[in-house]
Amino acid sequence: MNHIYRPVFNEQTQTCQAVPETAKSCASHGGGVNSTYKNQQVVSSSSFAVHSFFAPKLRLISALIMAFSGSLLCAAPQGGQVRAGQAQITQQGKVTNINQSSQKAAINWQKFNIAADETVNFKQPNAHSVTLNRVIGNEKSVINGAMNANGKVFLLNPHGTLIGKGAKINVGGLVASTANISDDDFMQGKYRFTGNGSGVVENYGEIAVPAGGVVAFVAPIVKNNGNIKADSANVLLASADNFSITLPENGDFAYTIDKGTLQGLVDNGGAVLADGGVVVLTAAGLDSVKKSVVRHTGIIQANTVENRNGKILLLGDLDNSRTEVSGSLKAEAPISGDGGFIETSANKVQIDDNAFISTKAANGKTGEWLIDPTDYTVAATGGDMSGQAVSNALQNNNLTLKSTNGKADGKGDVIINDTINWNKNTLTLNAQNDIHINKTINGSGSAKLALQYAQASADGGESNYYLDKDVRVNLPAGQNFSTQKGSSGSTVNYEVIHEMPDNGTAQPEFTINNIAFGKDLDLSYTRNYDGTNFTGWLMPNQEKQNIAGLGHKLSNLTITHTEENYDSGSAHFLIGGGIGLFRYVENTDIKDLHLNNVSIYTDRAQAGGLVGSLKGSTIKDSSSQGVVTGESEIGGLVGTAQKGILSLTVTHKEQ
Repeated sequence: MNHIYRPVFNEQTQTCQAVPETAKSCASHGGGVNSTYKNQQVVSSSSFAVHSFFAPKLRLISALIMAFSGSLLCAAPQGGQVRAGQAQITQQGKVTNINQSSQKAAINWQKFNIAADETVNFKQPNAHSVTLNRVIGNEKSVINGAMNANGKVFLLNPHGTLIGKGAKINVGGLVASTANISDDDFMQGKYRFTGNGSGVVENYGEIAVPAGGVVAFVAPIVKNNGNIKADSANVLLASADNFSITLPENGDFAYTIDKGTLQGLVDNGGAVLADGGVVVLTAAGLDSVKKSVVRHTGIIQANTVENRNGKILLLGDLDNSRTEVSGSLKAEAPISGDGGFIETSANKVQIDDNAFISTKAANGKTGEWLIDPTDYTVAATGGDMSGQAVSNALQNNNLTLKSTNGKADGKGDVIINDTINWNKNTLTLNAQNDIHINKTINGSGSAKLALQYAQASADGGESNYYLDKDVRVNLPAGQNFSTQKGSSGSTVNYEVIHEMPDNGTAQPEFTINNIAFGKDLDLSYTRNYDGTNFTGWLMPNQEKQNIAGLGHKLSNLTITHTEENYDSGSAHFLIGGGIGLFRYVENTDIKDLHLNNVSIYTDRAQAGGLVGSLKGSTIKDSSSQGVVTGESEIGGLVGTAQKGILSLTVTHKEQ
């Protein structure tokens, strides 16, 4: 006897299977509160005869298929029960409609899948409406078809959610997670999620939300290899077990990671386009031992739109996490307005040489890129970022390398072990403790440098910035250098100079009280001052003065001063003063300045290569090489220093 069967395509296995011709195409859906279901046979095909030789095996297959017909024959959402709020669920062919009449509705599903040729529509009262879809079965959700909603949709499945390559999701907002939320919290708008879901939330499809919307994927492992379009909206890809969110209609979108996960991973290899919006990738470990990783190899764009600056944040925790960037991050202002803000933070932040990061503006101010690990080392190899990568980044960003004290083995230092070259924008080195510059860095054009050190305490303590031997910081002339010691310390703005001032007299004076040397200087011309009472330069007697040598050498200073060529009319310059590069300095900090081939001769007192007479000041990491000859109070570096109010140190702190 022949048995009659018909082939049916199995969406989950992507194969054809033989089933009895009497078998239904979809399992029945149970009823629920305020719910309506209309089921219709989806698949039909002609029957065919199968020889009785195969009948026993096919009967067994048929029995198994009938037992699991829900999962084998239909991918549409199944077993929906409305738990809170009011909604009606209808299924007609390959279309599932959820007609929601309350502002919020919570639905439990046995399964929530959408096959490639299926559509699920959420018809909600308005854009602020939310539908909670909670999967209570034991399978992950697979979405290969279309999902549409005029409001927001939550899809919670502890086994994970896979959005396939052909999926198209157009919703007011989408939250997909392996965590759970109670019906009471959901209905009250308290979006607090908890759980121990072990699944993966992964996207290969196309997701679009309107302005003010949100796309949030939160699970132990989150991957995006598809396209997310969220202009003037918010995107959150987060690795966590417990979290809370605030939807935009209740204010700006906000999130809190309440509990990390064992081996957190957020991996973006796709495209996230959110011009005028905010994009956050974040991963938090369960504790200080558990590692988490934020990896970006794709494209994230949050450009400025109508003066609404975009923001991109790649954030790992500071205990034991890592952020890796080799893709593209753009928060530019291509038409008008200023560039946006980009942050890449973690215990360790690794930036590939091929990464492209930009906050530049076509007609406004360039934005900022902040790198914020526990320690940061710029090195050709073995560091967190090469000097070339830093140089490239400064072409399109104001760049801040910031160390943060973490709970790991970090010292909170910023270390420069590779040459950096840039000709525009500002490089800021911000260290909780010390800054070590061990390779020459070269700024030109409109380049600026800011050194913010000892930020771990208000007054800065003993921390400082240090230049290795023969290292220089080259900067263009102008107001292009600043320092700040301590988190409460004031910023000191320096005038970078490329030549010593010439007031048209033999006794030149500075008119500025904070100077920095931007390059090496040749002072051979001082030989021409012989016989005209030249005794060096005078700093203004201000409340506080700073001289930053930035490692530069001033060569061939020559001073010859005797009673014969001394003009009594200039005597006031020597009262309380002396003879040297700087005749007299008071309440002044001098750092990283070196003199080479000094030649000073006088038959008077108080002569030194760097400073003739010094009062209440400090000299650090500086030197003088040459010959100083005089009657008394003579020194190679300093001639005389008034005791009691003097703090004189000539040091070089090793790294």
